[in-house]
Amino acid sequence: MQDLRPLSYAVISILYVLGTVTIAMRIYVRGFTMRAFGLDDWAMTAMLVFNSCQQALLYYFLQFGGGLHITQVMTEHPEWLPLLLKGLLAEEFWYIWMQFSVKMCFLLFYFRLSKASQFRMALWGVIGFHIATTVVIWLLYGLQCRPLAAFYDPASYPGVKCLSTDVTYFVPYSLNMTTDLLILFLPLPVVWNLKMTLKRRLAVLA
Repeated sequence: MQDLRPLSYAVISILYVLGTVTIAMRIYVRGFTMRAFGLDDWAMTAMLVFNSCQQALLYYFLQFGGGLHITQVMTEHPEWLPLLLKGLLAEEFWYIWMQFSVKMCFLLFYFRLSKASQFRMALWGVIGFHIATTVVIWLLYGLQCRPLAAFYDPASYPGVKCLSTDVTYFVPYSLNMTTDLLILFLPLPVVWNLKMTLKRRLAVLA
Protein backbone atom coordinates (compact mmCIF):
# COMPACT_ATOMS: atom_id res chain seq x y z
CA MET A 1 0.00 0.00 0.00
CA GLN A 2 1.14 3.54 -0.69
CA ASP A 3 3.01 5.28 2.12
CA LEU A 4 2.16 8.99 2.10
CA ARG A 5 4.31 9.83 5.10
CA PRO A 6 7.40 11.08 3.21
CA LEU A 7 5.27 13.42 1.10
CA SER A 8 3.33 14.54 4.17
CA TYR A 9 6.52 15.29 6.11
CA ALA A 10 7.84 17.34 3.20
CA VAL A 11 4.63 19.33 2.66
CA ILE A 12 3.94 20.20 6.30
CA SER A 13 7.60 21.09 6.92
CA ILE A 14 7.76 23.43 3.93
CA LEU A 15 4.47 25.09 4.86
CA TYR A 16 5.60 25.46 8.48
CA VAL A 17 8.80 27.22 7.41
CA LEU A 18 6.89 29.51 5.03
CA GLY A 19 4.34 30.36 7.71
CA THR A 20 7.01 31.06 10.32
CA VAL A 21 9.00 33.30 7.96
CA THR A 22 5.85 35.20 6.95
CA ILE A 23 4.84 35.85 10.55
CA ALA A 24 8.39 36.90 11.46
CA MET A 25 8.44 39.35 8.55
CA ARG A 26 5.13 40.84 9.68
CA ILE A 27 6.40 41.24 13.24
CA TYR A 28 9.56 42.97 12.00
CA VAL A 29 7.70 45.35 9.67
CA ARG A 30 4.97 46.24 12.16
CA GLY A 31 7.27 46.52 15.16
CA PHE A 32 10.49 47.98 13.79
CA THR A 33 9.74 49.56 10.42
CA MET A 34 6.25 51.00 10.90
CA ARG A 35 6.38 51.13 14.72
CA ALA A 36 2.65 50.44 14.82
CA PHE A 37 2.59 47.20 16.81
CA GLY A 38 -0.95 46.52 17.98
CA LEU A 39 -3.07 43.86 19.64
CA ASP A 40 -3.55 42.06 16.34
CA ASP A 41 0.23 41.86 15.97
CA TRP A 42 0.59 40.36 19.44
CA ALA A 43 -2.04 37.80 18.46
CA MET A 44 -0.07 37.00 15.33
CA THR A 45 3.11 36.66 17.41
CA ALA A 46 1.35 34.09 19.59
CA MET A 47 0.63 32.15 16.41
CA LEU A 48 4.33 31.28 16.24
CA VAL A 49 3.89 29.21 19.40
CA PHE A 50 0.48 27.84 18.45
CA ASN A 51 1.67 26.83 14.98
CA SER A 52 4.71 25.07 16.45
CA CYS A 53 2.40 23.02 18.67
CA GLN A 54 0.28 22.20 15.63
CA GLN A 55 3.40 21.06 13.79
CA ALA A 56 4.38 18.79 16.69
CA LEU A 57 0.91 17.22 16.63
CA LEU A 58 1.20 16.56 12.90
CA TYR A 59 4.60 14.90 13.36
CA TYR A 60 3.15 12.78 16.19
CA PHE A 61 0.25 11.78 13.95
CA LEU A 62 2.61 10.70 11.16
CA GLN A 63 4.89 8.88 13.58
CA PHE A 64 2.08 6.55 14.64
CA GLY A 65 0.49 5.68 11.33
CA GLY A 66 -0.80 8.86 9.77
CA GLY A 67 -0.26 8.60 6.02
CA LEU A 68 -0.72 4.81 6.02
CA HIS A 69 -3.88 2.93 5.16
CA ILE A 70 -5.77 1.98 8.32
CA THR A 71 -5.71 -1.72 7.40
CA GLN A 72 -1.92 -1.59 7.18
CA VAL A 73 -1.70 0.01 10.62
CA MET A 74 -4.04 -2.59 12.14
CA THR A 75 -2.16 -5.46 10.49
CA GLU A 76 1.47 -4.42 10.98
CA HIS A 77 1.33 -2.10 13.99
CA PRO A 78 -1.93 -2.64 15.93
CA GLU A 79 -0.31 -1.07 19.00
CA TRP A 80 -0.21 2.24 17.10
CA LEU A 81 -3.97 2.51 16.73
CA PRO A 82 -4.78 3.87 20.24
CA LEU A 83 -1.90 6.34 19.92
CA LEU A 84 -3.09 7.36 16.46
CA LEU A 85 -6.63 7.94 17.73
CA LYS A 86 -5.33 9.91 20.72
CA GLY A 87 -3.44 12.12 18.30
CA LEU A 88 -6.58 12.53 16.21
CA LEU A 89 -8.59 13.50 19.29
CA ALA A 90 -5.97 16.04 20.37
CA GLU A 91 -5.88 17.42 16.83
CA GLU A 92 -9.65 17.92 16.82
CA PHE A 93 -9.42 20.25 19.81
CA TRP A 94 -6.19 21.96 18.77
CA TYR A 95 -7.29 22.53 15.19
CA ILE A 96 -10.34 24.43 16.43
CA TRP A 97 -8.06 26.51 18.66
CA MET A 98 -5.86 27.26 15.66
CA GLN A 99 -8.86 28.36 13.62
CA PHE A 100 -10.08 30.48 16.52
CA SER A 101 -6.69 32.18 16.87
CA VAL A 102 -6.21 32.88 13.17
CA LYS A 103 -9.67 34.39 12.83
CA MET A 104 -9.15 36.49 15.96
CA CYS A 105 -6.06 37.97 14.29
CA PHE A 106 -8.28 39.17 11.45
CA LEU A 107 -10.98 40.46 13.80
CA LEU A 108 -8.51 42.35 15.99
CA PHE A 109 -7.02 43.92 12.87
CA TYR A 110 -10.50 45.15 11.89
CA PHE A 111 -10.44 47.52 14.88
CA ARG A 112 -7.91 49.55 12.90
CA LEU A 113 -10.33 50.03 10.00
CA SER A 114 -12.94 52.23 11.61
CA LYS A 115 -14.05 53.74 14.91
CA ALA A 116 -17.68 54.06 13.78
CA SER A 117 -20.00 52.77 16.48
CA GLN A 118 -22.12 50.67 14.13
CA PHE A 119 -19.06 48.92 12.72
CA ARG A 120 -17.62 48.34 16.20
CA MET A 121 -20.92 46.87 17.41
CA ALA A 122 -21.03 44.53 14.41
CA LEU A 123 -17.39 43.61 15.01
CA TRP A 124 -18.02 42.77 18.66
CA GLY A 125 -21.04 40.76 17.57
CA VAL A 126 -18.93 38.66 15.21
CA ILE A 127 -16.29 38.19 17.93
CA GLY A 128 -18.99 37.00 20.33
CA PHE A 129 -20.38 34.61 17.72
CA HIS A 130 -16.87 33.32 17.01
CA ILE A 131 -16.21 32.63 20.70
CA ALA A 132 -19.60 30.96 21.17
CA THR A 133 -19.22 28.67 18.16
CA THR A 134 -15.72 27.68 19.25
CA VAL A 135 -17.04 26.64 22.67
CA VAL A 136 -19.92 24.73 21.03
CA ILE A 137 -17.51 22.79 18.81
CA TRP A 138 -15.25 21.97 21.77
CA LEU A 139 -18.26 20.71 23.73
CA LEU A 140 -19.30 18.63 20.74
CA TYR A 141 -15.87 17.01 20.56
CA GLY A 142 -15.70 16.57 24.33
CA LEU A 143 -19.08 14.82 24.44
CA GLN A 144 -18.83 12.82 21.22
CA CYS A 145 -18.22 9.67 23.28
CA ARG A 146 -19.15 9.12 26.90
CA PRO A 147 -16.69 8.37 28.33
CA LEU A 148 -14.37 10.17 25.93
CA ALA A 149 -11.80 7.37 26.28
CA ALA A 150 -14.07 5.25 24.09
CA PHE A 151 -12.94 7.40 21.15
CA TYR A 152 -9.37 6.07 21.25
CA ASP A 153 -9.97 2.77 23.10
CA PRO A 154 -13.29 1.43 21.79
CA ALA A 155 -12.42 -2.16 22.70
CA SER A 156 -12.55 -1.29 26.41
CA TYR A 157 -16.02 0.26 26.04
CA PRO A 158 -17.96 -2.12 23.76
CA GLY A 159 -21.38 -0.78 24.74
CA VAL A 160 -20.63 2.90 24.20
CA LYS A 161 -22.24 4.70 21.27
CA CYS A 162 -20.39 7.73 19.94
CA LEU A 163 -21.80 10.51 17.81
CA SER A 164 -21.86 9.89 14.09
CA THR A 165 -18.92 11.30 12.18
CA ASP A 166 -21.51 13.07 10.02
CA VAL A 167 -22.35 15.18 13.08
CA THR A 168 -18.76 15.77 14.22
CA TYR A 169 -17.79 16.80 10.67
CA PHE A 170 -20.84 18.72 9.49
CA VAL A 171 -21.55 20.84 12.58
CA PRO A 172 -18.00 22.27 12.97
CA TYR A 173 -17.75 22.75 9.21
CA SER A 174 -21.03 24.67 9.08
CA LEU A 175 -20.19 26.89 12.06
CA ASN A 176 -16.69 27.61 10.76
CA MET A 177 -17.99 28.42 7.30
CA THR A 178 -20.53 30.82 8.78
CA THR A 179 -17.81 32.58 10.78
CA ASP A 180 -15.59 32.77 7.69
CA LEU A 181 -18.35 34.46 5.70
CA LEU A 182 -19.03 36.95 8.51
CA ILE A 183 -15.33 37.83 8.68
CA LEU A 184 -15.19 38.16 4.90
CA PHE A 185 -18.18 40.48 4.51
CA LEU A 186 -17.85 42.51 7.73
CA PRO A 187 -15.23 45.04 6.47
CA LEU A 188 -16.62 45.43 2.95
CA PRO A 189 -18.83 48.50 3.63
CA VAL A 190 -16.01 50.24 5.52
CA VAL A 191 -13.42 49.61 2.82
CA TRP A 192 -15.85 50.50 0.02
CA ASN A 193 -16.55 53.90 1.61
CA LEU A 194 -12.89 54.84 1.98
CA LYS A 195 -11.85 58.01 0.19
CA MET A 196 -9.74 56.45 -2.51
CA THR A 197 -10.02 55.53 -6.14
CA LEU A 198 -12.13 52.58 -7.23
CA LYS A 199 -9.01 50.74 -8.37
CA ARG A 200 -7.38 51.11 -4.98
CA ARG A 201 -10.56 50.10 -3.11
CA LEU A 202 -10.73 46.92 -5.18
CA ALA A 203 -7.05 46.27 -4.43
CA VAL A 204 -7.66 46.65 -0.69
CA LEU A 205 -10.65 44.31 -0.83
CA ALA A 206 -8.59 41.75 -2.72
